[in-house]
Amino acid sequence: MSDGVPRRVRPSLAAPRRVPPDRAATRGLLVLDFDGTLWRGNEALEFYAAAVADGLVPAQRGPFLGAVRMYLAGGRWSVVGASTPPDDGWAAVARFAADRGLDPVRREEAFLATRAQITAGAFRLEVPDGLEEFLHWSRRWCTLVLASNSPAWSVHPVLERLGLAPLLDDVVCEASKPDSFVGLVTAWADRFGAPPGRIMSVGDHYRNDIAPAVAAGWFTAHITPWRWAPGPCSMIGATMEELLPGLHEWVEAIAGGEGPVTAGKE
Repeated sequence: MSDGVPRRVRPSLAAPRRVPPDRAATRGLLVLDFDGTLWRGNEALEFYAAAVADGLVPAQRGPFLGAVRMYLAGGRWSVVGASTPPDDGWAAVARFAADRGLDPVRREEAFLATRAQITAGAFRLEVPDGLEEFLHWSRRWCTLVLASNSPAWSVHPVLERLGLAPLLDDVVCEASKPDSFVGLVTAWADRFGAPPGRIMSVGDHYRNDIAPAVAAGWFTAHITPWRWAPGPCSMIGATMEELLPGLHEWVEAIAGGEGPVTAGKE
């Protein structure tokens, strides 16, 4: 456990590489995920895994925790073999627990206990280098929104503590991603006046944040430590820092009135 103070690596992007003239005819819409996107850190996942392990029979606890540790250490493929790996650490804990027969109710209890600890400031949370500066800069030409599947009581206090709340134009919690994602983003686009060619979804969970956006024809930026995605996306990076240059270029195109209309797919 830490002292609960959010950790932020020192910014390296004091200013954008180029500030284009403010002549965008319509604003862009930047849709952000929460865990693993606006903040990162394994302490919360380790706590979650330990809480889940308490609900397993003793013989299952060691193998379960070993699988989680291997996944978080980068052994994604080693843990799951030939099957499709989980999208992120939260999904890994849930899947490895389900594989060992844990009651979903017990897992949900462990999840909510972990969210409570995150809210209380029990873990070290790191905001990616340069992210706060990028969000502040991009607000001139883009509307910034957050869609999270976590409960509101575990999201808003953390956003305030990290200093990111004032940078967001709207926050929707318990968003029911992926099923409700397209409807939610479409409503935002209508509300804020963003055409489909000026929507970007950024997240670390492919099924929740990227796949529905790709299907809708929007731009996407996928964060994955393995630089691998199970399907197409506009850009991919191991960290948010790797994606920031591409996101800068996307916002600059919006700001310069170039108006991207087709989402590239890698």
